[in-house]
Amino acid sequence: MSELNLAAVTLTGVDGSVWHLAGSDAWGAPVQVRESSLGDLLDVPVNTSRKSVVGKPGTKFLGSRMLERNITLPVLVQGSSLEAFAEADSGFRKALDYEEPARLSVMTEESGERWIDVRLSEQFSFEGEYDPHLDFRAAYTVSLVADDPLWRSETAHSEFVFNGLNWYEGTVRISNPTDVPVWPKWVLTSPAKWILPDPDVKGGDLSRTLVLPFQPLGHDVVVDSDPTVEMVTDTKNALLWAQMGGQFFNFPIPPRTQPIDIPVAVDPLPLLGTWIPDEGRRWFAARMKEFAEATGLDEFLMLTPQQLGAVMAQWIRDLTPDWIEGLTDWLLPVLSAENIANAIVQQWGSVSNMAGATAQIRLERQWTRPWGLE
Repeated sequence: MSELNLAAVTLTGVDGSVWHLAGSDAWGAPVQVRESSLGDLLDVPVNTSRKSVVGKPGTKFLGSRMLERNITLPVLVQGSSLEAFAEADSGFRKALDYEEPARLSVMTEESGERWIDVRLSEQFSFEGEYDPHLDFRAAYTVSLVADDPLWRSETAHSEFVFNGLNWYEGTVRISNPTDVPVWPKWVLTSPAKWILPDPDVKGGDLSRTLVLPFQPLGHDVVVDSDPTVEMVTDTKNALLWAQMGGQFFNFPIPPRTQPIDIPVAVDPLPLLGTWIPDEGRRWFAARMKEFAEATGLDEFLMLTPQQLGAVMAQWIRDLTPDWIEGLTDWLLPVLSAENIANAIVQQWGSVSNMAGATAQIRLERQWTRPWGLE
């Protein structure tokens, strides 16, 4: 028995057809992988670059790059009759295409299911000497290419739900058991102005954040931290990416990262119309939580924007927090009850709309092999 038969290999065609090529489900199947090596499905192809340095022995390493994966599948198509053979022969060929991707999946007991998308790179190569219609069998070499050479498995999810009070208390859990760095994706619902983490896990600094533009009600957003793709897309086609102010994500989640929690926050005053230091926004968030817990969350959410604006302006006058020192001349007039109330109306419409926005992080698992490396 070959190495390939130790794993279940399945092809899902461009037409939705399913072909069990190896493993227990392939016993008696009309198309099976012939005895062969699994080399094309294992390690991702890599090209390394080096250069010679005058006066020094050897070379200097410059870098490496993953290449497309060329896969050669030797298959046997067979049938119990001419009609069964012809149906399998035509059906399997229709499952593969030069332009549309099919999906090749490998299932193992130790690593579960992983998959890769493939296209035909060459025509089927017939390996027989005789007309296959004589014995209803045809051996082919099928040449495939995976432009993205990495195997994928299930995407990991974690989310934070804003309850109207946990402005700076949110976390999501991340991990990366794979051998490939992962760039997080975020799905952000509205209304909210999200503050997302960009943790340098390898360097041990989890504090770096990016402040996103305010998302009005109905403007849900997808954020992709991968620097090779568009960073922010909005369901309403608003150009939110243009409001990022030169902020970019810098750090992927490194391979073999154990589960850790990273912070997610919601700006309590996103549309106040003036700059407030982060310490000041955290101060307002803490005061609102204390006030809501004292009055009861339900009663807090029933306040009008004008009532909450008056309460927040009174906090400034009565408590005079340290962070406002040196800013009072120009900031105090902005932090009036009327301005705060107007900002709440612009942000949420009413206090009761504060709660409910969700930040979900998605980590797409990628691997250099179809099993192992955990």
